[in-house]
This record gives sequence, structure tokens and C-alpha cells, in this order.
Amino acid sequence: MPRKRYEPEMLLQEVVERLEEEAERGHRRALHALLTQGPLRCYPKLQQLHVAPWGEIRAEALAFLRTLVRRSQDGVSGLSQGIGVGYKALTISAGVGGSLVGAGDIRDLIVLQLVMLLHDVGIGQVRVCRDPKCQRLFVKRYRRGFCSTRCQKRLHTYLTRLGEREEREREEQLKQQLKRRRAR
Repeated sequence: MPRKRYEPEMLLQEVVERLEEEAERGHRRALHALLTQGPLRCYPKLQQLHVAPWGEIRAEALAFLRTLVRRSQDGVSGLSQGIGVGYKALTISAGVGGSLVGAGDIRDLIVLQLVMLLHDVGIGQVRVCRDPKCQRLFVKRYRRGFCSTRCQKRLHTYLTRLGEREEREREEQLKQQLKRRRAR
């Protein structure tokens, strides 16, 4: 089966969105896509794919992403808590056409693919949704500030209603002041 064309932004967007899903099936798809479509050509053993601890790998990758994004947005460089790779079990070699080929433990390959993908796209492109009720990660493309139009509309509606409520409260206060002045 031919390998899909490597488009870093699209792949990172797919991986981040699926890692944020609740369903375990989405997590597996995200991590499998990262393995098979990432910057390295990876050929994990099929037996490893069936027994891989997807939930643990997903939790670790998502925590790593959230830490990187938070520190990036705060303007802090470096990591206080990293993510380790067992270099003894990981092999990277030159492939046909100058491509890099990775082989080894699935978890380590996923971590390496994720780090290389973030390097290609840029950690600044991964953002946290501006809706305080959401806080999901997403890949910024164009002028997006929210993970979905649903979050954007929810926050806009909340802010609009908040403004209307404040306006009504101000009007009520003015009415109360007028009543007090008339009563004097």
C-alpha cells in the first residue's frame, strides 16, 4: 500500500483532534496515523499494534502536548517535565530517497514521530481553545482561536448575554436613582 503524502499540518490536526476524543477507537486511529504517516517511515511489527497500551500512550502524549503548549503560551522555554524515549530499543536509519526510517518500540516511535511532527509544524500552531469551558487542544490554521464553531458561538452568546445583563442592571440602577431623587 503506498504511503500517504506527508502533510504535517493536516496530520497534526488529525492527531490532536483524535487524541482529544473520548472514544478509545479515535485514540488508536490517531496514534496509528502518527506511526504510519509521520515524518519517519515506521514499520512496527503488526503484533505490537494489537497489544500496544493505547490508553497509556495517549494519556502520556496528550499530557506532553498540553505541557508544551502551556509553556509555549506562557513564553517559557525548556521543559520542567519531559517525555523519555528508550534509545536502546529505537533505531533510525537512512531510507530510500534520503528519508528516515524508524524501527523499535511502538511507544518510543510514537513519541519520536510526535516530536518531529511538532518540529515541522511548530509548537506555536497548537493552541488551547479560548472558550473557558472547553480547554481542548487544536491546531491553529488561518485565524482560528477556538477548537470548533460550537465553542466560538457558545462564548460569543455568553459574552453577548453578559453584556445585555449588565446593561439591564445599569438601567435598573438608573431607575432606582431617579425614584430616590423624586422621593426627596
